[in-house]
Amino acid sequence: MNELFDGKILCSANPTDCYWLDVLYEAAGIEPTFGVRPLETFIGREPATKALALRPAFRDHRALGDVRALEACVSHYLQEGSRSMKSEEIKKNNHYVWAHYLRGWAENGRDVYRKTKKGVELYSVRGVACEPHFYRITPLDDQDVEFIQVWLDKADEHLRAFHYKMLEKMIYLSCAIEVLDREDQAHKRELLLANTLENIHTTVENDFRPILDSLRKGDLSVLKSAQNRNNLHSYIGHQFARTKFLRDTFIDSWSHAGDEYVRIAKKTWWFMSLVYGVNVSFNLDRFYYRKNVVWLVNKTKTPFLTSDHPVISVHPSVVDTSSGPPPDHSDFYFPISPTVAYMVNDSEMYGRGVMEATEECVELLNRNMLLRCGQTVFGSTAAVVQNTKRPKQKTA
Repeated sequence: MNELFDGKILCSANPTDCYWLDVLYEAAGIEPTFGVRPLETFIGREPATKALALRPAFRDHRALGDVRALEACVSHYLQEGSRSMKSEEIKKNNHYVWAHYLRGWAENGRDVYRKTKKGVELYSVRGVACEPHFYRITPLDDQDVEFIQVWLDKADEHLRAFHYKMLEKMIYLSCAIEVLDREDQAHKRELLLANTLENIHTTVENDFRPILDSLRKGDLSVLKSAQNRNNLHSYIGHQFARTKFLRDTFIDSWSHAGDEYVRIAKKTWWFMSLVYGVNVSFNLDRFYYRKNVVWLVNKTKTPFLTSDHPVISVHPSVVDTSSGPPPDHSDFYFPISPTVAYMVNDSEMYGRGVMEATEECVELLNRNMLLRCGQTVFGSTAAVVQNTKRPKQKTA
């Protein structure tokens, strides 16, 4: 290709071709002497979109031949790390709400209260807000990538390059999974499928853990560090996007478009959850000084509740989020413990800075948490779980 296209710029109908060529040339240790640019570079985004819409759909992975050519390189890479991979455990029971976070509501350090059909009972944090294989990924094919790109192109320009770089890495990962088809490679393949997303969330959790522990002790000074604030917002963003509630909401939102879109939404949700998590994290951090940042200190007899979807919006305008366009404003609410909560708000309803929550305020926030949870709330006492009632109408 270097000899054939030396000094030329090629036009590609699929931006991922640029990624594939980069991977191929990097694996071969060769610098390309030509360039590849997407169609929109030559004729503009709107005309390119219309032109590409006329192409026939491809169900198979068109680059599979290239994947086979990468097999030797990928196998070598995996062999280099085979010792650590063999010792790594395949993670099957995935928590979509971090167990250490939920432990903040466990008076005995282990169990939290939740409501069931039998009443309010204690459950171990290890056995709630989790699902087998919840974070299992699926390899991305061309159709998946095209679906994802539609969303990435809508992202803030500050984030678009980051998202495309992440997509590039996941395309490469999909290559590795595709070529690990021998029986003796089954464990390596399963590790990539089962642990990739879980390991990403574990990294976010570990970065946040010392900050969470300090905040629960009432030490707000840890947030004087910009890096610590970033880690806080990173956790909040990904916790918002990684739950079963958000997964099901995302998939259900495509039901009106037909079964094929629902299928692709199910297949790509794992990647889109990362995109949403980064978006929320970035905007919380970016607009930190423009919003009303509130630390609610709860000294009332009623503790804060949390839930299986613990990051919610309680803005007065958020009446019903099940349909229609996204709300224009948000008041993000995230309980840190039964006595401390963090808010980043558009409204002035909850004040600004360190505020002492009233009994009425705590009850309002607990009702919102119950209203906007996936299936259940968690509490530090049986009474608060039992006494918090769902309002008849979705109001903030």
